[in-house]
Formats: sequence, structure tokens, C-alpha cells
Amino acid sequence: MSRIQDGQDIGITCQELTLAYNLGVYEAYELKKQVCNLDSELKSYETPGYENYSPQKKAIIQNNLESLQEALNLKEWDNVIYYGENLIKQGYNNASLYNNIGWAYLLKVNPAKAEEYLLQGLEYDKSNLYIWCNLAHAYLLQLKINEAYNIYMKFNSLSLANKTTWTSMVIDDFNVLTSAGIYIPYMRTILNEIK
Repeated sequence: MSRIQDGQDIGITCQELTLAYNLGVYEAYELKKQVCNLDSELKSYETPGYENYSPQKKAIIQNNLESLQEALNLKEWDNVIYYGENLIKQGYNNASLYNNIGWAYLLKVNPAKAEEYLLQGLEYDKSNLYIWCNLAHAYLLQLKINEAYNIYMKFNSLSLANKTTWTSMVIDDFNVLTSAGIYIPYMRTILNEIK
């Protein structure tokens, strides 16, 4: 993609700007943001206090956020974990970030680690149904049946903001997990209970 400025093609691509950023040209991030229309993708990850970060720290965080989003889109779970943990080390914390890392650990069949991150995510937003659903999956995969069952049943009658029902979200997640070759104990029992 290139950008037209004052009627002329300035010929800068998102990849070129990423390379400039990676080489330490922090100012490249602001231009990259304009050229690549990044604002819409990144808003859901905003963290309180972010506006007080230095421009250099913001640029590093934004680069990690972009890499995290790309890894999520490509289903590169090791990279989701890597970039997510980098963001946390940089002091960038919120519920969505912990949920994404937890989901990646579920798909890497490490439910104990997923549980750890999901519980941390709930510290930022106890109303996040995505985190609760993933936490139920983590419990189920660890054979913590009562904990999993209680969560599945607690939210069974709810819908998410996007009009998705809790039941359809659980079913979709089970389909993703089983498609990845992950065995889900008591899956049929849970599905029968929540339908």
C-alpha cells in the first residue's frame, strides 16, 4: 500500500515503515499509523495510563500490539504468547490482552497456564464473558469439572454485546478446540446442559 500526499504517491508501504520502526526510527510509527490505518484495530487494547507513556514506549507498545494482532489473525499461538507477554512486561495490561494469551495457551494444550492468565484478566474486567468462557474451558481441560460446570451454567442465559449467545460461543469454542485436535472431556455433557 502506498499513500497519496498532495496528489503525489510518496511510495511508503506498511512493511517499509515497520522495517524503519524496527531499526529504531520511532517517528516511523506515527506515519505508519496514518498510512496503514491502524487506529481502528488497536483501540480495544488501550490501557489506563497509556496516554502518559513516552513516545518511544508508545511506539514499542504499538509495534507489539500490531504484531499480536497479526499473530491472532494468522493463528500463530506461540507469537500471540510472545507478544502478549512482552506487552505485559512493558506495563501494558488489560482484560483483552490476558484473554488472548489465555486462549493461545488453551490451543497449545496448556490449560493450567491459560487459567493463570485468564484469572489475571478477570482482575481487570470481571464482566468479560469471553474470559469466563475460556476459564471454564481451562478448568474442563484440567478436569476441574465442578468449577467448569459452575461457570458454564452461571452465564448460560446471557448474550454478548454482539448478540452472540453464551451457548453459541461455547459451541463455537468447542468446535475450534476439537478441530485443533484437543480432546475435551465431558464436552457432550456440558453441551446437553447448556442447550
